[in-house]
Amino acid sequence: MAVPFLISFTTFLVYSLFDNKSHGPLTARLVFVSLALFSLLHSPLVTFSTAISVIANTKISMNRIHKLLTSDELDLESVTKLERVRRSNHRLSVQGSSGSDNDGFSVQVTDGSFSWSSKDLALLDIIYWILEQSKLA
Repeated sequence: MAVPFLISFTTFLVYSLFDNKSHGPLTARLVFVSLALFSLLHSPLVTFSTAISVIANTKISMNRIHKLLTSDELDLESVTKLERVRRSNHRLSVQGSSGSDNDGFSVQVTDGSFSWSSKDLALLDIIYWILEQSKLA
């Protein structure tokens, strides 16, 4: 709330010190008109500063998305494929050790171990996860 007061005070001070001789003294009419104009400009200036912040955040986000989409692919040596995945009749089926495709689930992870690279320690270890066919969107 102090910023509008400081802007008004500074404007009137500069007018009184430097422009007093060319346009006349600082009158009540000039002060009230100036305060009304400052009041009208307050909202657009706040909106403008918010818009600059949003544009800066958008640019940063777009740069991050661009970096993600143009980055190199995953190191293929860090992925260990234990099961073969195939498509049949427009659904994903996983061939497990039992050989049965009708277990009622689309994806199953048994004793899963996940890390960022093959050299790192596992971040997720001994993961059991089943995604049922009716839950797959």
